[in-house]
Amino acid sequence: MSNLLESFISAMPVAFMALITVINPLGTGFVLSAMTDGIALDQRKKLARKIVINCIGIFLVVLVFGSYILNFFGLSISIIRVGGGLLLAFMGWAMLNAPDATDTTSVDAVDSDTYFKKAFYPFTFPVTSGPGCIAVIFTLAVHHGAGKDLYVMLAGLSGTFIGLVGVAIVVYLCYVYSFVIEKKLGPDGAHALNRIMAFVTLCIGLQILWAGIQGLAKTL
Repeated sequence: MSNLLESFISAMPVAFMALITVINPLGTGFVLSAMTDGIALDQRKKLARKIVINCIGIFLVVLVFGSYILNFFGLSISIIRVGGGLLLAFMGWAMLNAPDATDTTSVDAVDSDTYFKKAFYPFTFPVTSGPGCIAVIFTLAVHHGAGKDLYVMLAGLSGTFIGLVGVAIVVYLCYVYSFVIEKKLGPDGAHALNRIMAFVTLCIGLQILWAGIQGLAKTL
């Protein structure tokens, strides 16, 4: 019984710290704010809630079935990194070259439905739960499932999942209230911050892509 409790409790902070550094909720919140410029607060909350629910679903599926899914399709983590890195880099480039928003009222009226259609792709994957996130969850699943009996393994996986849910809660708060910081910066400051985060998104995508290429090169 003590082993079960120890496995459960120790898994939570490890999962939380490992994943939150990869997702970087505050930085990703600025990225999402730039991609949904002008959306109303109530719509932002609904969108953030939908993204977080999607993320929790991805966390659970990857934690339990991830290795089986990759084996079924014959995919590797390196390939996932290459594809996700290309997507993020393309999105960052598009954000860098996007025209400035001039009429926030029309954005609220016209584009809010479009934002919700993008709740899973690209807002959930790859912006929030990208290849790096999936790779971390794979690692945690293997760590808690290797060389242990069934009950200890389940306790470790359960604690890991609770830690991942904690990350999702932080993501929700950052996604909803990141615009408050932008308002304090003013229109010019927010515009500059959005461009900076677009560049960061481009660089993150290239970094993930490079990590995937390195992984593929090791297999040659």
